[in-house]
Amino acid sequence: MGFQVYWIQIKAWLLLSLLSSWSVASEQLPQVTLAVGDWPPYITQAKPGEGRLTREVFDIYRSAGLEPRLLFDSWQNVTRVQLKKPHHLSFGWVDNEMRKQKWLFSKPIMKTPVGLWVRSDFDQIITKYSQLNSYLVGVGQNYSYGQRFEDNKDRFRRAEFVEEGEGFRLLIKGRIDVFIGDEAVGKYFLSRHKNWQKRVYFLETPILEKTRLHMICEKTNPDCQHHVQRFNQALDNYRSR
Repeated sequence: MGFQVYWIQIKAWLLLSLLSSWSVASEQLPQVTLAVGDWPPYITQAKPGEGRLTREVFDIYRSAGLEPRLLFDSWQNVTRVQLKKPHHLSFGWVDNEMRKQKWLFSKPIMKTPVGLWVRSDFDQIITKYSQLNSYLVGVGQNYSYGQRFEDNKDRFRRAEFVEEGEGFRLLIKGRIDVFIGDEAVGKYFLSRHKNWQKRVYFLETPILEKTRLHMICEKTNPDCQHHVQRFNQALDNYRSR
């Protein structure tokens, strides 16, 4: 009986030592750098603290007593350069199977409405991907709208654009029939181009679900998993308050 008590004490001590070591290692990690591009109204370079997704991410970190550094770059450089650096992460990303091969995704931070932007004379209701067969559909270059979109994107003709503004220009000029986009991003752009507001509208469709925005890091970074775990823990605690 005495030996069993002694062994239980030994195991308890080992467990406490392990937890203590993890805590110290977590505290000793260098400051996280969050590398992002401009994507208003979610991430706004002109007013870095005012992007709605940026505010949410920083609130999550600060609730855990952490203060990350925000770094703006082109989205291309974020993925090609910044994410390869130690302790560098990024946020605002939608997951799909291809992306999951190279990036580790956090739990979802925010859901955003995605649908079809169409001209004001568009009078169709789109409920399945096969209905897009007769249209030229604009899609963002290097964008993802979730795995369901990835599984169906080869079923219709696509034309790529770099930014939402280009999508609206192509739409209004009649060079594409519809384009897939985020509702809030589109409305933000139209608020600065009021003469276009009556020429287009946002069409909700069940073929496009709300996209989930995540924190990501490059799997090849040795600190990647620990940073995502730490963010997920902060996110869980923040949501449970």
